Amino acid sequence: MYKKFRFIVNCINLFAAIFLAFSMILWEWMQQPALYLFYLSFLIEFFTDKKWENFKFERISLWCFAVLLIYILAFLYIPFEQTSDYFLIVINNRFPLLAFAVIILFKVNNLFKLRYFLDTFIVTSLITILYLALYRVGIYEFILSENRFDLFNSARIQWINSHTVFNFYLNIAIISICYILSLSWNKIKRWQKIYYFITSVIILLAISISEGRSGFLMMILIVIGFIFFELYKRNKKVALFIALLTPVFILGLVSQKERFSNKVLENEPRLILWNTAFDIVKTAPFFGHGISDSQNKFIESLIQNQSKEFIINNLNNKILDAHNQYLQSWMEFGVLGLFLLVFIYIFPIFIIEKKIQVFTFFLIATVMFQSVFDVFLSGIFSGLFGFLMMIILAVPNNITNEEMPVIKMNRSDMFE
Repeated sequence: MYKKFRFIVNCINLFAAIFLAFSMILWEWMQQPALYLFYLSFLIEFFTDKKWENFKFERISLWCFAVLLIYILAFLYIPFEQTSDYFLIVINNRFPLLAFAVIILFKVNNLFKLRYFLDTFIVTSLITILYLALYRVGIYEFILSENRFDLFNSARIQWINSHTVFNFYLNIAIISICYILSLSWNKIKRWQKIYYFITSVIILLAISISEGRSGFLMMILIVIGFIFFELYKRNKKVALFIALLTPVFILGLVSQKERFSNKVLENEPRLILWNTAFDIVKTAPFFGHGISDSQNKFIESLIQNQSKEFIINNLNNKILDAHNQYLQSWMEFGVLGLFLLVFIYIFPIFIIEKKIQVFTFFLIATVMFQSVFDVFLSGIFSGLFGFLMMIILAVPNNITNEEMPVIKMNRSDMFE
């Protein structure tokens, strides 16, 4: 009877995780029910499965402790800071990543399989795009209106999320499709290949019409990267030739997108934020300023040096960060913070099993590239990044030539 209860708890935790993967394309407040359900079910599972009994120190544990250390640094800096205005806000925003590090440390249950989550990313991306285009915009409006792309992006902002999170999530779906096809091409059925192909085209088009630049660039790099990877396995010379042509191809695509024009780039607010953050870094490059002091200095510098219009548009009733995780960590904790950040990013590539290294490489590359334009240890990206690290470091990879497993339990076990 106890085993049956444990099995039910394990199932709830798995379904909560899948529900969370589905909801992570949405605004942060929309994710909360799934996030709390997952945390609560894992907490119950921690005791029902007696996870502490199976704990052992592994290389993955080093990654978890690195996340814990970058979290603890915030507390260690408090005595040396002049204020603590932003401490609780920032610490709370970074809690999801810490929570996922603890989950990775004690591992998920045996029902978790990588394929469940990759397919969830893919299906969610497809459903979301169709929901926006066919329902929120309307099929006739989307087909006939000259402003169809503006209507699509407006609906996406209102009902789903910002272009940054939306494009990042869709890029994860593209990586998932490429990875599944790379490992399972000779095994999956024809209808599955058609489904993945059509879904890929729809996702690529959705990213192409989006407002974002970083997501669009990353999409190109992901597709070219997987093409290069597959060609390199078969013909290295052709792959290297494609690699040489890649910059020209990317430049041609980028030149067609209005948001990459010189006029738009010259007025890019991120350039101001980056320059301001780097000025703060230069005042304490080795040790940093701590969370609150760095944030105060950053905002004070913006107020003193930027126009009133910039302040109103970008600083009204919200915390404005550097929009660059590398600069943000460097501002806060100096060289140590920057080192820990890079360690957290690249270490998983060297410790996971070989058959998931390609997926991990593309995922980490996407995260590191996006970190140039956003912060990944705070806010909505904190939970999304932690979740992605969980499926890499703690979830078994079942994407092989074998069929998908079925969640089941022997009747004798359930009623024992």
